Amino acid sequence: MTDPEIQEFVLGISRSRGLETMTANYRETRKLALLKEPVLDEGTLIFRAPAMFRKESSKPGGALHLSDGSTLWVVFSDKNTAEKYPLKSHRALQDSFMALSKAFNLTELNREFDVRGERSDGRVTLTLLPRRKGLKQSIRSVIVSFGSNNQIQTVEVGAMNGNTTTFQLSDERKLNVPGNIFQFSPQPGMTVSAPLGE
Repeated sequence: MTDPEIQEFVLGISRSRGLETMTANYRETRKLALLKEPVLDEGTLIFRAPAMFRKESSKPGGALHLSDGSTLWVVFSDKNTAEKYPLKSHRALQDSFMALSKAFNLTELNREFDVRGERSDGRVTLTLLPRRKGLKQSIRSVIVSFGSNNQIQTVEVGAMNGNTTTFQLSDERKLNVPGNIFQFSPQPGMTVSAPLGE
């Protein structure tokens, strides 16, 4: 695809989504450099531009990940515990989370990435390559594939440490929900930790 074709495609997708909240079912595969076998998960994703995100595992004992764009929470309801990650205090985590959010929301891609595109059989694949020096230190590339209906099929995030996270999406649709579903307040008695500090 030429640069104008890529820009037209991205603009059309972002306009159709606008500031709508989108949801989809996901299957996640994480390949970690230190593990022989991939880590698998599945559940429901909800995302809204620019950086609000909720990932709820449907597996027994699975975690809830959610962020309002400033704080990432990882909640283990079965253990009554939660982990808090202030994104502004941890640049590498913030960059990784931002890259994933951009891939799902497709907003302002050119500010952070060089965007390359391929079209085959009516399907489009975008490869996002980090521009900013700090982002390059944590993210190698983000690859977003679209079906013939222009809905996201897969998002693959490759990290510089050799780890790869791939989301396969299905049944993507708009969702009318309040913004507070991206926020979290620990219940009384819940154990809260900050593994990377406040």
